[in-house]
Amino acid sequence: MHLKSFALLLCGVITTSLAAESAVRPTAFTHNKNFVYDYKTAVVNGSQQGFRLDDRVDQVAKIINRDLDQSMFFNTEFVKDVKKVRKYHVSTKKSCKENIATLHWASTADQVRLGCTYFNRNSDTLVVVAGGFTNEREMMTPFVDMFPHYDVVLMDWRGHGFNPEEFVIDPIQRIFAIAPRDITFGEKEHLDVFAVVEGFRARKKLHNNGAGYAHVYGLGVCYGAFVFAKTAALTERVRFGLPDALKSHNPKMINAAERELSHLDHQLKNYKEIREHGLFDKIILDGCWLSLPLFVEKIQNDFATLVNPQTGGFSKHWFFSRSGVKKAIDFIAARVIGIQHHSDINLLDYVSTLTKTPLLFFFGKNDYMIRRYEFETLYNAIPAPDKAVIVTSNHHVRNHFKQKELYKLAADLFLHLPHDQFIEYLQSPEKIVEYNTQHFLNACATALQDKSDILDYGEEPVVLPLVLPESD
Repeated sequence: MHLKSFALLLCGVITTSLAAESAVRPTAFTHNKNFVYDYKTAVVNGSQQGFRLDDRVDQVAKIINRDLDQSMFFNTEFVKDVKKVRKYHVSTKKSCKENIATLHWASTADQVRLGCTYFNRNSDTLVVVAGGFTNEREMMTPFVDMFPHYDVVLMDWRGHGFNPEEFVIDPIQRIFAIAPRDITFGEKEHLDVFAVVEGFRARKKLHNNGAGYAHVYGLGVCYGAFVFAKTAALTERVRFGLPDALKSHNPKMINAAERELSHLDHQLKNYKEIREHGLFDKIILDGCWLSLPLFVEKIQNDFATLVNPQTGGFSKHWFFSRSGVKKAIDFIAARVIGIQHHSDINLLDYVSTLTKTPLLFFFGKNDYMIRRYEFETLYNAIPAPDKAVIVTSNHHVRNHFKQKELYKLAADLFLHLPHDQFIEYLQSPEKIVEYNTQHFLNACATALQDKSDILDYGEEPVVLPLVLPESD
């Protein structure tokens, strides 16, 4: 077996044992007649009939955001070299000070340290970006240039990322930059989100004369979207209680989310910022899983999807399709590597309490990792009135590369505008041009009034218990 196949085999080991000894409840899938798949790009808004995105909107987006083509952060070969990206993030850049980052640690309630890369643009808005399973935070670098006027945090999940100063013996950790024994596949990762959001909200107040962020947005990709959705639903449940519709349907609400509440309510008492302001004001979810068992099932059927989630590659391979091979991998995972986690996390157990947070989804209609019926089922289960999905023709989580200009345009409109107006603008390229013209003029006027053109982006001493410079 050649080296690539062996690496994929090891990668498969990480996940295939997750469901080996657990009884997985079957998911009742639902259909949504409003979803349209006949066009290159379409939009579905709430429970309304979906519509084709005018080609002129895409053209306008390419003009407005043409500078993204010049960004090295959208060069996939560069982004794949995480060590080079890390070094570039923190290096001095005379002509591009807003892209000078500082490295930090965020400490969770269960004493796990998470690596974070923080881009401080002195903004009153923060975007927290989280990537997919086995992805280092550097893989999310394109979003640094997609939101140049916001502060941006790229976060690692527990068990993810790398420390260039640490020598690693574990072969899995060396190859994939993950520590399998530390990963809980969504069971405890909501604590990671709390630590990062709370920590950077508090940090802003500390260094901004007591004034915190006016807005905090979340952007999750794949596994990151899965955890963000779960965490946002849990946060709303704790802050606002059970929605009336669910009270009448099931007064006890006995499900996975409810079982976590007693622990979560106690934990959130230590997160004053989240208690007061909530988790995220709005969330962008790209390529969101429906459940962990469904993800595991896909990996079991095609190990190559962990390295190439767009097309896989081993589903018909004679060696990997053998049941004996799968059983051997399950044994190795549990007995040798030590993965014995058997979680049955399904977002359907959580998102029914997600009623107040505006959501924008990106979904590739031919996504190899997330089937249409899976995504429609997730979308149908979310009662939030302000939700929309942009349905694309791209592969799994490749929207921000393949249609980066449209992605940025949609994200900007979604974050800046009330939901109804956001949808209205997506249907009118003329209104988009008018909006961006006025936005440009306002930015020019602000720049002319600003007498100070010197900003200090140097390292600041941090004394917070939750967010600390990585060098400490």
